[in-house]
Amino acid sequence: MKLFSKFIFICNLCFLATAFLRYVEIGNDHLSKNIDAISFQPLKSSLIVLGYSALLFNFIFFLLFILLKSLRKAPSIHSWLIIFNAVMLFVELIYFLF
Repeated sequence: MKLFSKFIFICNLCFLATAFLRYVEIGNDHLSKNIDAISFQPLKSSLIVLGYSALLFNFIFFLLFILLKSLRKAPSIHSWLIIFNAVMLFVELIYFLF
């Protein structure tokens, strides 16, 4: 569960990078500039895939966390990591729903 929470942390950082890059590229398109924020396409694709899948992985993480917490098998995960992932789940839900 520790490794999974760290993977979710990385996915959430990729989500933040993806959202930032999206707004940068929308701004470039609005200014009639066809400049990519990241010109290395494999890196850009990896960020997008990990960033957009962060919502699914984050949701699975919290379902497992709640299940283990209810079974009294609390995983030893840093509290800041759980709080960050919870905040990012909320941000991702707002981002994708609105």
